[in-house]
Amino acid sequence: MKHVEINESGGALWVILNRPEVRNAFSSEMRESLKEALTKADSDESIRCVVIKGAGGNFISGGDLKKFAELIERPSCEVKHSFYNRVQDLNQLIMMVMSLKKPVVACVEGSVAGAGVSLALACDLVVASDNAKFIISYSKVGASPDGGLSFSLPRAVGIKKYMELVLLGGSISASEAMDYGLVNFVFDDAEVSGKTEELVSRLCNGPTYAFGKVKSLSAYSESSSLVEQLHHEAVAFSECASTDDFREGVSSFLEKRKANFLGL
Repeated sequence: MKHVEINESGGALWVILNRPEVRNAFSSEMRESLKEALTKADSDESIRCVVIKGAGGNFISGGDLKKFAELIERPSCEVKHSFYNRVQDLNQLIMMVMSLKKPVVACVEGSVAGAGVSLALACDLVVASDNAKFIISYSKVGASPDGGLSFSLPRAVGIKKYMELVLLGGSISASEAMDYGLVNFVFDDAEVSGKTEELVSRLCNGPTYAFGKVKSLSAYSESSSLVEQLHHEAVAFSECASTDDFREGVSSFLEKRKANFLGL
């Protein structure tokens, strides 16, 4: 059975993480398939949004500890080299999610732990079921965070709460995640798939090129001064203004009709 299923529907690329028997523990095959899907989304103009979802009622339960147990039987130098490469592989995936010039949505149900939390936080929008639980359990296996968690989580919850979660091995409920700004929407478990589809449909019918500029500007803001950010905004706006979607947006507003964006 494939660890990842890929489906295209209505301009969206749905990436379904498919290891329900282990609550979608992150495997190397899953990481590679995700990277292939993101590469496809980047080059295919018909794809206007990417959705990442777990099968079987869970998102990602973290790293595959059974595989870890095999790896740590090797000499220490090999263990260090192997895990360094694994984390760098994850890092590449995280950067691909964040740099993709199209919206990436995480649909989070049930358990999400370790690298799964990192991946969810790297996505542009997070839709969660009310039974979702974000688990920070690195300290329980004697490890430190990976996948950019030490970058994204303290910026969301504050350094003190971050240290509490990472040092003591805590968890965050869906409602708490909503309060902290880690997720955008929380729905009843029975509704979350349908609500995600509604959101994705809106994104797929939006101005995709402009959405890409929104993501770029957000990334620039992490390290830019105000003067630099103003320049980035001027460049981005002028580039959007030269697109067919901008012309359609202005025309539809003046004509009092719904815009028909083509993502161009």
